[in-house]
Amino acid sequence: MKLKQVLWLGLLTVYLTPGVLPVVASFLTVLALAQEQNTVSPEQEGTITPSDAIVEVDSKQAEADKLFQQGMSHVRRSEFPEALQSWQQALVIYKQIGYRKGEANSLYNLGVTYYHLGNYKKAIDSLQNSLAIAREIGHRKVEGASLIGLATTYHHLGEYKKAIDYYQQSIAFQREIGNRKGEANSLYNLGNAYRTLGEYKKAIDYYQQSIAIAREIGYRLGEANSLGNLGNAYYHLREYKKAIDSLQNSLAIAREIGNRKGEANSL
Repeated sequence: MKLKQVLWLGLLTVYLTPGVLPVVASFLTVLALAQEQNTVSPEQEGTITPSDAIVEVDSKQAEADKLFQQGMSHVRRSEFPEALQSWQQALVIYKQIGYRKGEANSLYNLGVTYYHLGNYKKAIDSLQNSLAIAREIGHRKVEGASLIGLATTYHHLGEYKKAIDYYQQSIAFQREIGNRKGEANSLYNLGNAYRTLGEYKKAIDYYQQSIAIAREIGYRLGEANSLGNLGNAYYHLREYKKAIDSLQNSLAIAREIGNRKGEANSL
């Protein structure tokens, strides 16, 4: 058998479906989150009346929302520089009207797009800002997405200690909200980080935790991925029987679910 590394380091999707939170995915996607109507006090707008203030803010938010959606359209056409421009413009307006959720959404999408374009410093800056705002206002979807985005970016850059910190925060977050699949994915990626550092015993512990959750919830792809990398970790510790057992189990699941890439990795 060839022992190949199985890494799942793509960024993630923010899903619009209520109650569905983002998990690590092997592709980069950004989706709009529903925007809400905003209001403003007369003090914020000087001497204008409350009704005029609301109309003006609603008009500005409508402009920002349109720019935000334009960014989504650009991404669907793989026009990433144009998407950045649209979200940057939307971000300016959201800041002007004090719409923090719009800021967090725009910053997150900017971070994901910067990652896609290979501008990792700007990706990190944007994701750190989206995380800070999301935590401030209780925007849980973007909080979870930003944690994984930061962990993934630092992992890609080889800054494994920082990646580990964000993976650990992500695990705590997923446990808090009861997202077992997200927890399994974060445990898997944390195992990958430790394995890359050569800390195979820690990697094995996290892979085993990920496998246990994946089996509990019937998450066969996650189980196969963790088993494959578990076999790799055992191989490095020269525990060859355990390595073979893990890889054979990974191969069996990959064949069962029709995952040809996973099947090839296990062979």
